[in-house]
Amino acid sequence: MKSRDFVKDKTSRPKTIHYALNETEREIIRVVRTLTWLELDDLTDSIVACMPNANRSNVYRTLVCFGINRVPQEKKQQASTFKEYEPGYLHIDVTYLPKLAGKKQYLFVAIDRATRVLYFEIYENKTAINAVEFLIIARTFIPLQLRIY
Repeated sequence: MKSRDFVKDKTSRPKTIHYALNETEREIIRVVRTLTWLELDDLTDSIVACMPNANRSNVYRTLVCFGINRVPQEKKQQASTFKEYEPGYLHIDVTYLPKLAGKKQYLFVAIDRATRVLYFEIYENKTAINAVEFLIIARTFIPLQLRIY
């Protein structure tokens, strides 16, 4: 017999939820999804290339946790009216990641607009040197003739 002074059942949810992906990896998935609104399979293919321990199930559970597992209707409409580009047109974004262990980090993302190939890196500083380094690495990762606009 349990010694409680109430009759309601306690929650069966564990006190600590263990995730297959760490907090940084989950945040990267969230940021990439909200920047690109790629479909689940395309997003998973892009993420697995840089995160070997990620899989479709992990990515989907992360999207559900953040409430972004469904692409909003307005984003679908924007995607259907999206301007077409030749391969080699890179869209580059830099965004903040939440502080982990008191450290600020920045997520640099490069997406080829035509092929939807995605590359990202995490840097501790948002500097011109890191931006140039990222562009050089992204050019080797995305083996297309890039056009500078």
